[in-house]
Amino acid sequence: ISLGDLQRKMIQSSVSVEEAIGVFQEIDNAVKKARTGKDGTSYSAGDFAWFTVEAHNRGVLDEKHAKTFHTFALNFADFSTKEVRCYKQQMMNAFTKSVQKLDFPKSMSV
Repeated sequence: ISLGDLQRKMIQSSVSVEEAIGVFQEIDNAVKKARTGKDGTSYSAGDFAWFTVEAHNRGVLDEKHAKTFHTFALNFADFSTKEVRCYKQQMMNAFTKSVQKLDFPKSMSV
């Protein structure tokens, strides 16, 4: 079983949002190392595709943690399959909407 498979199972079986975020954070740390050239990752493009889609979907469904999940999705997208990368602009739009919701006071919403 690969590290990606193990972390996928951990995310799927997480009992709290914080637990899932912790696993995504571990993956994100590996991405940051890979981007700075300090280390490669042991994840496949398919792993990153799953992580990207899962983080994006969680961002859409969880308003409170949307910014966090969308940030993970955008960070993972560049390492993902081309089928997922082609949706990066739509993921960016969802991220922008989630940030705008957070910045717009609830009392002023229509």
